[in-house]
Amino acid sequence: MLAFGTGRNVTDTDPTTTATDTMWGVWDNSAITATASTVTIGVPPFSLGVINLGSDTTRPTALIQQTPTVDRTDSDGKKFYDVSRNGVTYTSDATTKRGWYIDWPVAGLRVLHNHDPIQR
Repeated sequence: MLAFGTGRNVTDTDPTTTATDTMWGVWDNSAITATASTVTIGVPPFSLGVINLGSDTTRPTALIQQTPTVDRTDSDGKKFYDVSRNGVTYTSDATTKRGWYIDWPVAGLRVLHNHDPIQR
């Protein structure tokens, strides 16, 4: 599983950006073999080609949408989100769904650090 997201806070205008940012989890089931001198990354027994991650107007077709909702707000106004658990079937012959994505529900939310999920 490769998890990554959009968002940055590098330039002066980044904090005011209101674009919807997204986090993705994409399953990579490439076959990896290693010897003392080489590492070979093979393709699975099928090929999905390029995974469409969507755009500003379309959403991914090979990924299952997860939906965040506010779980609680602390005394400083910091919001904590709970995320849906829509199932994704990961099997060696999964040829349609390759992972999940989350569109952050509030303009300006973004991924700036490695994610640190809290399990309940």
